[in-house]
Amino acid sequence: MPTDKIRILILFLTYGDRYKGSLEKFLEICRQIGLEKRLIIIRNDSENLHIKQLNDWTFEMGGDNSVFEFSGWQKAIDSEIAHSFVPDVYLIANDAFLATGLANSFYALPVLDEEIIRIVYEKKLLAGRKLNYSVKGLDSFIQTHFFLISAEIIKKIGSIVSENLSEKFLKSEYSADVFTESKILGEPLKKFIYYTLTQRWHNKGLKLSSQNYNNFKRKVLCAINEILLSNRIEKLNYKIVDLTPFHSLFNSFYILPVPFRPVILFQFIRRITFSIFYILFHNTYSKKIGLEKWFTEMRLLNVKSKLSRIN
Repeated sequence: MPTDKIRILILFLTYGDRYKGSLEKFLEICRQIGLEKRLIIIRNDSENLHIKQLNDWTFEMGGDNSVFEFSGWQKAIDSEIAHSFVPDVYLIANDAFLATGLANSFYALPVLDEEIIRIVYEKKLLAGRKLNYSVKGLDSFIQTHFFLISAEIIKKIGSIVSENLSEKFLKSEYSADVFTESKILGEPLKKFIYYTLTQRWHNKGLKLSSQNYNNFKRKVLCAINEILLSNRIEKLNYKIVDLTPFHSLFNSFYILPVPFRPVILFQFIRRITFSIFYILFHNTYSKKIGLEKWFTEMRLLNVKSKLSRIN
């Protein structure tokens, strides 16, 4: 199929105004896509909102907050405005896509253009910001704040919702040890999820208590669905690829050891070195000496080169 015939369905989920300016920034990305496209804005805080057409290619609808963003996205995937479009590729995001990592940087946000979208379609990929940890259960998964996925994969997995009950993994009432025994969640995954949700640098952290335990359960269910989506797709032998250039230099950056991964001295030094380079050079000097455009072109070439080598 020629590139200009590929149809891309774009799903963007919001919840109130928790991330101001996120939709406007996302619309800028969408306008640059010259393919046949349809955008559905999903209002997950207004489940009964009727479908409205905002312009030739943009619609708005109420969401489904039963499993948070995953059920909201699935409601849009199952909608008539999605089915009538017959997409080849999905671009799926939520309003937190600029709030992850170093927002607006080449580090945090995956890159895409029409050639990348074509490769995702032709090679039937799941693509986005890929996290890798040398721990069983955390080998690789895509963060679901912004990702591309082949329509064939969507059809094959049936639903992007993997689990809909937190009680399957967590005790109903707060206690010192909140996790239950589970075949899905081994100890490394439990440590990863607990640490990610309670450490200070993640959304200012979440000091777990009986008062906010229900909120913690919601966040755990989101994390489980995020990890399991990639796991399910990988088990079907579809490839999962990183659209975030140079991300491997940074994705496991840490100053202090964390409980779900070992400390490897060489990696530790490398990550600090490249992080200092990024902070001092890219953030401070690239705009001043006119290298921002060069960085943008290099990161696109970096991703395209990697995708072209996928069998």
